[in-house]
Amino acid sequence: MSDSLECSKVVMEDSMFDSGFSSGSLHPGMCSSTESSGRPAVQMPCSSSAGLSRELGALSLSDKLDPEAWREYYEPDEDGDVQLHLAIASGFVEVVYALIRMVPDPEFLNIQNNHHYAPLHIAVLQNQPALVRRLVISGARLDVRDREGNTPLHLAARRGLLECGEALLKSISVSELTLRSLPAVPVDIIDLRNAAGETVVHLATMGGHEDFLRFLSWNNADINALEGRSVENENQGEQRGRKRQRNPDSWKEISKKGSEYQAKAMPMAKTLMSQRERLRKKTRQNIFDQFWSMVDVSRQKDFIINHTVTTIKKRQTTQTESKRKNSIEYRLTTQGDQIRTCKDFFLKTLDITEKFARSALDGQSSINLGISPPSTHGKHAPANKISEKRKNLIRNHINSFPTIESHYCRKDTTRQYLGENLNTSKMYDLYVSKCNNEWEVSAEKISLYRHIFNTEFNLGFHQPTKDACKYCEWFKGLNDHEKEVNLEEYNAHQNRKTQARDQKEEDKRQAQQESTFMAVTFDLEQVLTTPWSNVSSLFYSRKLSTYNLTVYELGSKAANCYMWHEGEGGRGSCEISTCVFRYLSSLSSNIDHVVLYSDTCGGQNRNAGFSAMCLHAVKDLPISIIDHKFMESGHSQMECDSVHAAIETARKNVPVYSPQGYYTLVRMARKTKPYEVIELGHADFLDFKSLSQQTMRNKTKDSEGGSVRWQKIKWMRYTKENPRCIQFKYEMSEEFHVLEVGKQKTRGSHAIEPKKLNNSPPGISALKKNLLTLCTNGSIPSSYLDFYQSLKASE
Repeated sequence: MSDSLECSKVVMEDSMFDSGFSSGSLHPGMCSSTESSGRPAVQMPCSSSAGLSRELGALSLSDKLDPEAWREYYEPDEDGDVQLHLAIASGFVEVVYALIRMVPDPEFLNIQNNHHYAPLHIAVLQNQPALVRRLVISGARLDVRDREGNTPLHLAARRGLLECGEALLKSISVSELTLRSLPAVPVDIIDLRNAAGETVVHLATMGGHEDFLRFLSWNNADINALEGRSVENENQGEQRGRKRQRNPDSWKEISKKGSEYQAKAMPMAKTLMSQRERLRKKTRQNIFDQFWSMVDVSRQKDFIINHTVTTIKKRQTTQTESKRKNSIEYRLTTQGDQIRTCKDFFLKTLDITEKFARSALDGQSSINLGISPPSTHGKHAPANKISEKRKNLIRNHINSFPTIESHYCRKDTTRQYLGENLNTSKMYDLYVSKCNNEWEVSAEKISLYRHIFNTEFNLGFHQPTKDACKYCEWFKGLNDHEKEVNLEEYNAHQNRKTQARDQKEEDKRQAQQESTFMAVTFDLEQVLTTPWSNVSSLFYSRKLSTYNLTVYELGSKAANCYMWHEGEGGRGSCEISTCVFRYLSSLSSNIDHVVLYSDTCGGQNRNAGFSAMCLHAVKDLPISIIDHKFMESGHSQMECDSVHAAIETARKNVPVYSPQGYYTLVRMARKTKPYEVIELGHADFLDFKSLSQQTMRNKTKDSEGGSVRWQKIKWMRYTKENPRCIQFKYEMSEEFHVLEVGKQKTRGSHAIEPKKLNNSPPGISALKKNLLTLCTNGSIPSSYLDFYQSLKASE
């Protein structure tokens, strides 16, 4: 305890913290370490020195009173940093010692932040050998890895931090063991490889840290280790996908333009002592680096030309006439002088082949200007290259198919969707037919068609469903540490899902038992397109959309389908509100309490327009209470989905040429207890959005003055007793909040009724008028011509 008190006195000294921590040009409150290249290696927030001083002072006074006090100092913040990370980054040595002493288990010294940096990584990055040594003695693991698979020793080798390297590898002495009760378990880390397959020897060599290399050699490091990814690192790599794409950034031509890649290593050369003395290794390395820093091959050949001299051969070594007419002298420049070398020394200094050198000299001799002609490597067009004109035929064919948006995920994806009865093989067959019958050209292979479809278009064939929760899938992909950080939010998400489902089951049982209680689910089905057929010409035409809002009664299992096509209305909040209002109006007068269940789509059913409809319903209809409960986002599977599945099954092999065909198909989709279809026209839709603007003066503040977060609401209640108020909950289990949307109606004021949304049909897109041509060419039976002619085209 005296140790802790003494530490607290040191920590509490204001002078210790007044010096702060200079981080150069970084934002205030950020710490950085810098690599030898000048790049910042790590940035992390520093805690307030005064706040840390007060906290550790309080801790020292309460060590014996509360043995669990250490936990709050090892609680990760939003960046995954605990106080130990921040203290090391700030250079607060005594604070670090105090934080190390308080942990009950040395495993807590290996906590990694969101960048996968453990305290030992940060101590090395900050070049704090004393802190590195204290962590090692206290049981910190030497083989902990960051995101790139680097151990602390890898980081020290890359920067040539010799003292940190010694602190990591030096054996723990008996006197040091007194600093803790349990010695650290020794781990052989000197030959471990990072994710790129590099050992500490490779990193020290690339950085030119000769002292660090000697240190590694003394510690029995494998100086001759080959570079390359180990089996362990290969297994840690990304899983290869089905649609692999080329990676031009890794090509040699690109890597020579400044991209970071594994450097070439200069080989050793057998040479005379006089050459070694005059061209030492450092000079050779400079020449090697200069040569390979040239981006263009032509400039490299110029270097060879300017460092060779071609002369007539001086002696005959064969009895017959030789093909060799000339001799080549090789020279290298040092301190302004050109020194003659042998061919082997020259080639190995530049790490080139004799063939490459001769090609440079042969090219120079043909023009006799002392420079080589521009390189043509990779510049010629392949003889079998397919022209852009032929590729454009494929692109135009793919673009000729009409697309639609995702029904469920319009906000989350830009992907467009083709008809469900299409696939790439079917599209290719249609392309071949076009080539043979209309374009009179030979068709390209299906592999090229698929390649263009996969790489240049963001198209799919099946609309994404709501079965998979994006948040749950994202959480499954996190590592253990990230899961621990996000566990509380994930558990809350699961609790909301369970509460909503439990509420629905409870309301379902009550609806089956009480005649005055009604519980329903409702949802808009994905778009039904017409015409629907396997006639090839229909694949290229734009389709007419038909909409179906299904209301499913949980007690009786009856289903009502409110259907209309896009020539009569859209699929916004007014159309959805109208359908639900018509359903509520159709209920028996003895129904006193209605519970609605839906998904959380804000544009359709969780908005002011839908609330205005519910307030209007409890005021004008016999219903006393309307509860609107929302399923958890990503888990909104409801009974009305079974109706949509039955409709999809029924239309698989049945051609549908008009919306009226869908109305009939839905009526026949279930044999027992058939679905009831209510056909709607433009005159049936009411403008509840305008009604909300007239009657709901307040939409943002509840009765307690708090802001109303509409997108977080899970339960809304409307009552005949108080039609000017909306009760709402953010959690199913909490008490109701109250939103007073308007003042009490005064004497003489008139009730406001919703107006019609459209006085005339809104019409369809002018582009879809080409449906008439399908009637004239026989793709759509002529009996449907009158219907398509009656459709009004919007401006």
